[in-house]
Amino acid sequence: MGLEVDAAIIQARSAGAAIVDMARESAAEMIVMAVDYHRKLGELDLGRTLPYVLKNAPCRVWICRTAMPEEHEE
Repeated sequence: MGLEVDAAIIQARSAGAAIVDMARESAAEMIVMAVDYHRKLGELDLGRTLPYVLKNAPCRVWICRTAMPEEHEE
């Protein structure tokens, strides 16, 4: 596909800020994030990291959410 991927493991107090800082430092064209499907009080819970990255990223953000768990009726 002609894409260049750069991956790194970094340690930080805030994952969102670290992701945004790394994207800025490396002049990233896109951030790709995977998000689990969590529900809190009946609503999809995106946590703190994803909203921070969406609000502050200097580039496009591609989000891949896991599938909703199957609910079995009894």
